[in-house]
Amino acid sequence: MGTSHPVISKPSVPLSDGGAKSRKSRRGQRRRRKPRFSPRFRVLLIWTLLLIAVLGLLGRLAQLQLWQKETLAAIAQQQQARKINPSVARSPIVDSQGTLLAVDRLVYTLYGHPALFRQPIGVVAETLSPLLEIPPKTLKERLQEQKTGVRLLDGISEETAKRIQRLRLDGLELLPSQQRFYPQQDLFSQIVGFVNLDGEAQTGLEVQYQDRLRLPTPEVPQVSGPALPVAHMPTESRLQLQLTLDSHL
Repeated sequence: MGTSHPVISKPSVPLSDGGAKSRKSRRGQRRRRKPRFSPRFRVLLIWTLLLIAVLGLLGRLAQLQLWQKETLAAIAQQQQARKINPSVARSPIVDSQGTLLAVDRLVYTLYGHPALFRQPIGVVAETLSPLLEIPPKTLKERLQEQKTGVRLLDGISEETAKRIQRLRLDGLELLPSQQRFYPQQDLFSQIVGFVNLDGEAQTGLEVQYQDRLRLPTPEVPQVSGPALPVAHMPTESRLQLQLTLDSHL
């Protein structure tokens, strides 16, 4: 009998193992794939954006210094040349019961400086029209007359002035002033008298007690050239002229 040799069989490999290895290999490749933008590129992009912003600011500064220098100087001169009439601010007049017969109220005058507008004149006119109750076409024509110092409206109330300020439009200027108001209208008008639009007393007690009713306008210390009135109005006086008349009788 011949000798028999043992047969060594190789262990069978499951067919599915190759597929699993293939899937793992693909996932590994995806994990090793480089990001779309490298960190170096992102840093370079951020610095580029910052550089553009800085150049934009420098360009605006150069525009103000070179091209609009004369315009800004003209506006500054106009603001310094404006004087607040010292006779405008006046103490109130009341009857025997303390009812107001004459009193000052704060109003504003609106000026436009088209040379400083960042928006087209037509857009500014359309925006201001509802607040000023002036047609946009009329406002646009006024603003096109000159580059600076365009007087748009007088006697603007404090509430309307605040609404204009909230618009944050460049090139607008609100100047405060005092306007004499007579709450009782014609009652005692011949006795009380009145002041004109320039704050000058014309008749009645307004003229007779001119020196007592008029409030002084403080001045800022002299720096260069003549002293100029302060930009804000004088604080309200506690003094008042009281009559023996009773408006309720």
